[in-house]
Order: sequence, then structure tokens, then C-alpha cells
Amino acid sequence: MSSNSCTSTECITVLLKERRMGDNVFSASVTLLVYEYFLTIDLEIKHIWSSRLTIVNSLYYTVKYGVVIECIMNAIQQTTNMSIAHCRTAFWVRCCA
Repeated sequence: MSSNSCTSTECITVLLKERRMGDNVFSASVTLLVYEYFLTIDLEIKHIWSSRLTIVNSLYYTVKYGVVIECIMNAIQQTTNMSIAHCRTAFWVRCCA
């Protein structure tokens, strides 16, 4: 056995810690996204929604709501057992968003 190998218990522990850290980062990012949304919704309604559609507004919508789509797709992938075909579809949606 080489020094880089680990026992199954050690490997599982490391994997679980990494998974938990990833879940914590995801939860924190969703929390910040919701918080930012509530802080800026009144300004968005006043300045963005009431104006005509321009390139700048289109970019704003793409960036802001693309992140929301990304978070939804990430949550779906983490909480469901997706088939390979569904995973590919989710990947393409995430790439376009």
C-alpha cells in the first residue's frame, strides 16, 4: 500500500466533509441571492421594469435572472436522481442561462 491510499472510513469522511462544505456554500449563496433580491426589488421595479427594453435592460435581465435559473437547476440536480438524458438537458440549460 502506498502512503497516498486511505482506508475506506477516511475516504468516506473526507468525501462527506467536502459534500457538506459544498452544501453550505450553496445555501449561503442562495441566501445572499434572496437577500439581494429583497433589497433591490423596489429599485428594479421603478427603474428597470418601467423603462422600455434596451440592450442594457436585456443584459440586466440576463445576468440577474440567469443566476436564479442556475440556482434552481443546481438545487434540482442536488435533490433528485436524474437520468443521463436529464443531466445533459440541465447542462445545456445552465450553459444558456
